[in-house]
Amino acid sequence: MKSSHPIAAQRLFIGFSVNKTDKCQFFDIQQKLTTCINTEALPVTQSNMHITLAFLGQVSHSSTPRLLDALDKLIKPVFHLTLDTLCLWIQPGIICAQGIADDILLNMADAAQQVCLHLDLQQSQWHYRPHITLFKKADRLDYAQQRLINLDHKLPITVSPTHLHLYRSVRTKQGEQYNILHSWPLQND
Repeated sequence: MKSSHPIAAQRLFIGFSVNKTDKCQFFDIQQKLTTCINTEALPVTQSNMHITLAFLGQVSHSSTPRLLDALDKLIKPVFHLTLDTLCLWIQPGIICAQGIADDILLNMADAAQQVCLHLDLQQSQWHYRPHITLFKKADRLDYAQQRLINLDHKLPITVSPTHLHLYRSVRTKQGEQYNILHSWPLQND
């Protein structure tokens, strides 16, 4: 029996997962940063750690086939990203490990924004800055305290993703959970 209610849109984004070893390194940094941040900041779980390529916003189920087709056609080359800086982004209130995108990653980010434009999905108003979010609801990062705990030996971390993923963000009683809906392998030239 079909429901008379339309199926709700899904909150989607595309990005790259990080391997277990890298997640453990970021978790270690999280643990050490707890003395440097506001107590209300929420740590991102290891299972949710990722690098966002583009946030798509609410995507209707009827738009999903067109989105998958567009993502199939994206050029998805292998890349390496060095995350070497801990940052507090006041808006949207996160603490992250940030890196600088090379031309390969910038081209993928630009292509993803073109997909968003073409499919009338949410587009970023910011220049692309690759990062892994460590804490949400953050409003303080004490850089002096951070230097005292000496995180210099923890960074940089170079990640080498193997796949691009389409993720769905789901709110649960335990917090947000990011589920992979579809994956594409990154290709060598």
